[in-house]
Amino acid sequence: MLKHMTVLVAYHSEVWMKVAVNSFRAFFPDQFDQPLLIVNNNRKPCAETEWLLSRSDLLVIPGKGSFSHGDGMDAGLQWCRENGFEVMVHIEPDCLVSGTQWFLNLLQAIENGAWMAGGHRKDYGPI
Repeated sequence: MLKHMTVLVAYHSEVWMKVAVNSFRAFFPDQFDQPLLIVNNNRKPCAETEWLLSRSDLLVIPGKGSFSHGDGMDAGLQWCRENGFEVMVHIEPDCLVSGTQWFLNLLQAIENGAWMAGGHRKDYGPI
């Protein structure tokens, strides 16, 4: 299996971030011997940042640039590359994780040679 890191971008998303992180950990409690990578795009200290930093299962790094969501994803990707991860699995902070198959499907698609995979089929075709 390729070395992978799951990444979320935080920006004024405290309520949703708690749902995403807690539901992800509920379905993947022991599968990963690593933290979730959180790119903190919050510019000022806030309750979300405090909560993120209080969790020992999260690795929180600062955002860069304009603090847009895309810049946060770029910061996460840069961190993954610099730290030897071959795959970045990005999930949105407003996700409610309710199973494991979606994650396994994403990783399997990458293992099978896809350079990008997604879990939602668009009207014009799959991601």
